[in-house]
Amino acid sequence: MNTPAKPPALEHRDEPVWLAMLAQADDRCRIRLEEPGDLVHVLGIALPADELAAAVDRIAATGRIEREPGGLRVCVELITRRPYAPIYGWLPKSAVWTASSAEVRLLWITILTISDSTGRLHMPLADLAREAGVEPEAAEVALTWLVDDDRIERSPDGSLQVRRHQQYRALLPRSTPPAEWQPNEQHAALAAELAAGFEVEVDLTAEANLFRRAEHIMRAGRNWDRTFEGWITHAAARRSNENEDREHGSTQKRKRETGGEN
Repeated sequence: MNTPAKPPALEHRDEPVWLAMLAQADDRCRIRLEEPGDLVHVLGIALPADELAAAVDRIAATGRIEREPGGLRVCVELITRRPYAPIYGWLPKSAVWTASSAEVRLLWITILTISDSTGRLHMPLADLAREAGVEPEAAEVALTWLVDDDRIERSPDGSLQVRRHQQYRALLPRSTPPAEWQPNEQHAALAAELAAGFEVEVDLTAEANLFRRAEHIMRAGRNWDRTFEGWITHAAARRSNENEDREHGSTQKRKRETGGEN
């Protein structure tokens, strides 16, 4: 089983349009448009219609969206191998979207999508800036804005916590897999592929047991097999990141012990 290929990078100027599309797509990953000119109103982006149309063309060229009768479809299978992160539809109308800079918006949406299930993120600011596609200096300014706006709490160890994360998660209805659900051969093949690609152990039985006990965000027409694919992909990526963090910490410790020598 092949994992999805990562799409080509977006131009920096198109990031706010793409993020607004993710926020406004419905449960079937579609953005409904009665008329082509409705896109300006639906996305809430302060761009002239011709510039917005050009941005949509560039995003479509990367394979992230497809045009279809009555609107657009977001090709979520091409986005990343990270888990699905719900975004409330009011985001483009919020202060963080309307009263801040593009760098703040990019950093905020990046934190929301890559933080863990408790809303905490352990990542050096330089790495977070790279994930968000902004310069490190701009990321520091944007993070300060988010802290001052009471959206992020910054811990002394450098980790970040999304404020009121659990409060918002509690608004989402939950469900668990049916009792008869079991991992299949495709899951086993994916687990083996992930183990080799990330150089980590992926225990399919253990992950399936955790998956059954977890409460998942309820979505219409949920496919539990595909949900589990995302689950084990995230588990493998998380273990890989943890191994890298431990290796980095060990390297830094050795440098301190040897006075900075390699």
